[in-house]
Amino acid sequence: MTRPPIWTAFTDSSGESYSFSRISAGLALVFIIAWACFVVWFKHEMPDLVGAGVFWGIIYGVNRAGESYDKKVATDATVATITPPK
Repeated sequence: MTRPPIWTAFTDSSGESYSFSRISAGLALVFIIAWACFVVWFKHEMPDLVGAGVFWGIIYGVNRAGESYDKKVATDATVATITPPK
């Protein structure tokens, strides 16, 4: 089954399952854009987006670090230990 192109942006690097870090970062990005548009439309001033960028980056970075740690733990558990002959 082929996925629409927009959904492939939310899959992990293998393309098999959806990545929580990409979905949550995408939702945060939509929220940040909506918030900035709201401030510009009603207050007629440009908001400071540095904090929003840091917030978005932390969400994505923490989730990616967690996924990398989970993959490392999974690969470490599957590695067989070889003992030298006596």
